[in-house]
Amino acid sequence: MGPLARFLRRRSELFLIVSGLILVAALGVLNSGIGAEAAFSLFYWVPIALVTWFASRRAGLIVALASAAAWLAADLCSGRVYAHPAIRYWNVAAGWISFLGLALILSALKVAWARQMELTRTDTLTGAANVRHFYEFAQVETDRARRYRHPVTIAYIDIDDFQALNERFGRSTGDAILRTTAQAIQESVRTSDLVARLGSDEFGIIFTEIAPDSVETVIMRLHENLLRAVRDRGWEVTFSIGVVTFAQPSTTIDEMMRTVSEVMEQIRGSGKNAVKREVFDL
Repeated sequence: MGPLARFLRRRSELFLIVSGLILVAALGVLNSGIGAEAAFSLFYWVPIALVTWFASRRAGLIVALASAAAWLAADLCSGRVYAHPAIRYWNVAAGWISFLGLALILSALKVAWARQMELTRTDTLTGAANVRHFYEFAQVETDRARRYRHPVTIAYIDIDDFQALNERFGRSTGDAILRTTAQAIQESVRTSDLVARLGSDEFGIIFTEIAPDSVETVIMRLHENLLRAVRDRGWEVTFSIGVVTFAQPSTTIDEMMRTVSEVMEQIRGSGKNAVKREVFDL
């Protein structure tokens, strides 16, 4: 996450905390007017739940503590008399525990949900994005490119003769080659670019807002890094990379991928282990 993204996230979290505290204060005023009934504590769950889910666990715990304080202040202002003075604080302590429990449970559910969502978008073997995420991301990028009239660049990477390598060295070695390939690709591009496994031995890259003049340099460096990564491990593996820059991405994603695939086929038919780039301008 870049500095700007972190700054915006902190600003958003601060806004949610302040909004949650304002809502808690409003509930405290309402609570003091109605009376400190135990059932009213359920209303404090709303800001706690919203802030925890949309901000963070830390933010939720802050609002939970503020809710307990607001409840105590409302109870004191209501003038309600208990059989024993300790009952007031016992009720608030019990409410505070329930507030903390709510924030912690929701935070754990949020983490589990995010992990599950990540699994549905990730290739389990290589850690790269899967085909579904690739097409979703591609659709978002092409929509944005059309809106702002930016080009879109897609790379298609094939491990040459991977099937033969798998049969010769075994599946475990083949899996290791795939993982090494995915890692080398991810280390060669920016964090904003998406790397996905598209097939058994095929990977794709969607470059976000890359200058057309820089594509050639990035792809050549990527090819060199891939060859170095596998040869450092003693594997005689080569790669073919087809790249297409769509100056006006007005076609569908399927049509764009067919165009990139055709460039890849040209490399396969001319000796493999090469890089070929074209600019497609409608």
